[in-house]
Amino acid sequence: MFEYLGGVAGWLCCWRVTLTWQSGQYSPTGERVQVIDVTRAARLRELVLTARRDPRIRDYGYFLHRQWDDADAPRACCRGHELTPGRAGGRPCLCGVGHFVSECYCGAVQHLPPLGPGCGELPFDPQAGRHHW
Repeated sequence: MFEYLGGVAGWLCCWRVTLTWQSGQYSPTGERVQVIDVTRAARLRELVLTARRDPRIRDYGYFLHRQWDDADAPRACCRGHELTPGRAGGRPCLCGVGHFVSECYCGAVQHLPPLGPGCGELPFDPQAGRHHW
């Protein structure tokens, strides 16, 4: 489902595209609803443009799915101390990439990949998730 791009740790992103065909006979899978996982934005664009042009496709939709992968993340701080559970993990960032952040009991804090221009905590939105109803 996900394409691993290598590196230390990070968000693995994919879009789940759902195509609803007029009939299963038009779908490559033979089913009326087809679900496709896409890992590249260019492929998502291609699918959306195709869905818009194809009169046999009744409806389409897509959503971004993000999963944190820290399989290759360091298990020790930069000073060599073992990271205890709850002291390291993935955090979203304004840069859109996300970072693996470890905070050791010795006070060492490490961000992988390192923080750069445009990085920072996401602003808190108290209205997020609230609906008018």
